[in-house]
Amino acid sequence: MEKSFLIILIVGIITLVLFLVYKTILKSKNTIIESLSIIEENLKNRHKLTQNILVFAKKVMSQEKEILDKITELKAMAMRAPSGSPEKFKAESMFETQLKRLIQIIEKHPDLKSNEITIQEIKSYRILEEKISQTRKIYNTTLTKLKKSIKIFPLSLFSFLAYKVINLGCFEENEATITPVDASKLI
Repeated sequence: MEKSFLIILIVGIITLVLFLVYKTILKSKNTIIESLSIIEENLKNRHKLTQNILVFAKKVMSQEKEILDKITELKAMAMRAPSGSPEKFKAESMFETQLKRLIQIIEKHPDLKSNEITIQEIKSYRILEEKISQTRKIYNTTLTKLKKSIKIFPLSLFSFLAYKVINLGCFEENEATITPVDASKLI
């Protein structure tokens, strides 16, 4: 009787451990997929918002045609790239860098910085960028933890559950890549 109780107890503990491992991996995988979905939706919203900003900027800033064209090109490239792919991450990063540069220029431009609609669009842009940044942090943290955890036994036994998300890359913050505004071009 004691042997059967001991065997049942050991099997129960092993089952509980395996269930917790399974649950941990699935929770991480679901968080990554959900975060990526939220990021993608926010990026689509940013692309729509960017279109409004570009319309206002093109009317007033003919001397900045090069950056406006570059942003339009990068936006199209980012929208075409497959979700979660390294190409998507790179395209969005380049797009974001140029867009931040344009926002800096707009904020210094006398005709645009006094326009209420432009001011509202920039506020909306900043709020959206904050949402994207927060969701990227959740995504990056969860993906990194999952990648590290499935290298360790017993989680490594269930790594096949996370095969769809393991090969995804992390988003990189690119604050340092913002080019300073040349004020002489604006005068």
